[in-house]
This record gives sequence, structure tokens and C-alpha cells, in this order.
Amino acid sequence: MKNQIRKNMLSLRKNMSFSDVWLKSQKIFKHLKGQKEFLNSKNIMIYLSCNNEVDTIDIINFCLENNKCVCVPKITAQGLMVAIKINNLDFDITEAGYNLCIVNTGGNHADLTDDYASVPSEMKSVARHFGA
Repeated sequence: MKNQIRKNMLSLRKNMSFSDVWLKSQKIFKHLKGQKEFLNSKNIMIYLSCNNEVDTIDIINFCLENNKCVCVPKITAQGLMVAIKINNLDFDITEAGYNLCIVNTGGNHADLTDDYASVPSEMKSVARHFGA
């Protein structure tokens, strides 16, 4: 059952448009900024977003700007998760012990023609939202 729920959620996430992901990410970020537990936290463990996940860039930048200790997870060769502290988002992955970051999405690009075609209009929509 758990595997089926995970599969369904991944499918839903994969099919979200860039603008939907961005809007939902901003809603989550706004909600977080309203939580006293988050605002009072000195240490934050958060993932670096990819593959249409909730975008964590604004959350991470907010935390860094507010002098919070920000850590991201790393899986060791032994399969253990360890926290790697980051000081900014412009960091060298090799300093964190990575040589190459590869994400297995389990798919290919054969069915993404519509997704690629929608990028210019979605980017223009985001630009308009920011007044460009």
C-alpha cells in the first residue's frame, strides 16, 4: 500500500506544471514564515529540491539570511544519512563530499515534448508575476 501511495504521489508531482509547483512552493514558504517554531529555530534540516519537488531555494535563502544553521542530507557509502552544513546555495558539491549528483527519475524524455513546449509560456508567466 505504501509503495502504491508513493507511486501515485510521484505521478501527481511529475505532472504538475512549473507554475503550479512555484505557486504551491510559495504558499508553503509563506505558511512556514508564519510558524513560530520555524522562526525560532536555530537549526534547519532541509532537502535541495529537484524533480518538481517543493522548491526549497527561498526557504534556504531565508534561513541563511536569518543566521540559521542550514543542513542538507547526504547518504554515505554505508547507507547512513548525515547532515551537511551549507553556508550558501553557491557551494562546491565536492566540498560537501560529492563528486557527481545523479538523480534516477526512472524515465526518459520521449514523452516530454509538451512539457518542453510549455516552458517559454510558463517562464513568461513567472516573469510577468514578478513585473518583468
